[in-house]
Amino acid sequence: MPYAIGLYVFAWPWAWLSSDHVAVIRTVTATADVIAAGLLYPLVVSAWGDRRAGVFAVLAFQLAPLPFGVLGNANLANIFGQSVALVTMAAAVTWRLEPRRLASLAGFALILAWALCSHVSTVATLAGTLGLLVILYFWRGDADRRRSAASLVLATAVAAAIAWFLYYRHFSEE
Repeated sequence: MPYAIGLYVFAWPWAWLSSDHVAVIRTVTATADVIAAGLLYPLVVSAWGDRRAGVFAVLAFQLAPLPFGVLGNANLANIFGQSVALVTMAAAVTWRLEPRRLASLAGFALILAWALCSHVSTVATLAGTLGLLVILYFWRGDADRRRSAASLVLATAVAAAIAWFLYYRHFSEE
């Protein structure tokens, strides 16, 4: 099964910058990782009101040893998938997701589909993380969070269908 297409489709617009396409893919992956980590700052500050904790979250994300091992193995699609998964989770907890807000729901489903098309491990980890968020929203959330949980389930089903149609159906025998 070849690597999922998310990273390569995302990097394609920058391919004209250099004839060294591996360098382009590495640069795009590293940039996506830094930008995704930067999203942690406003999330932490808005949740806890602590700027230092926000800075620490960004630094801790960048210094965690797991991405170094993945990067050392040159598994760039995996790192990119993790970055898009973080963007997806940031959207899941900050966007107002409701069945009647079709634009935000469609945007979320597209980001999620992109993450699912980025690496097969992202499918497992992101689906599990979103599933836990849905359970927590139903269990401990108010009416708004429960509506968000239902919207997350709907968007996940749509995103999974998009990812299947665009990519995974080609490898069903594998």
